[in-house]
Amino acid sequence: MGLSCDAQHPTAPRADGSGMAAAMARALARAGLPPEAVDTICAHGSGTLASDAAEARAIGALFPHRPPVFGLKGALGHSLGAATAVEAAVCVLALRAGCLPPTVGHEVQDAAMALDVLTAPRAAPGLRHVLSGGFAFGGLNSALLLGPAS
Repeated sequence: MGLSCDAQHPTAPRADGSGMAAAMARALARAGLPPEAVDTICAHGSGTLASDAAEARAIGALFPHRPPVFGLKGALGHSLGAATAVEAAVCVLALRAGCLPPTVGHEVQDAAMALDVLTAPRAAPGLRHVLSGGFAFGGLNSALLLGPAS
């Protein structure tokens, strides 16, 4: 797990995504893994322009290998404080099943967001590491890296 706080605004993230990227980088550092070890990302994907754009910048900056990205809030809604726990459970299920879920409701992608956003389920038989981001009001940023038990 990696955490950061960039409380520059009560509700808006840093536009450059640096706070989000810091949490993701800390999760990788704690696990002793390079960014290329991440096979897929479960995006926070709140559906707000500012947050989604900042998250896309963070992912693009830290993961140049463009791992597939999926978001769950289009299917499950935003469960606020429980969102990261629910998303972690789905990430564990994806690891066990070797299959990635789609991003429900994602139809048109902003050209500035160079992400491989899943719009249909995708088989992932070699799936080993999933990164899940959780970004909250007040600049609270978390990233959970899930993988095989050691």
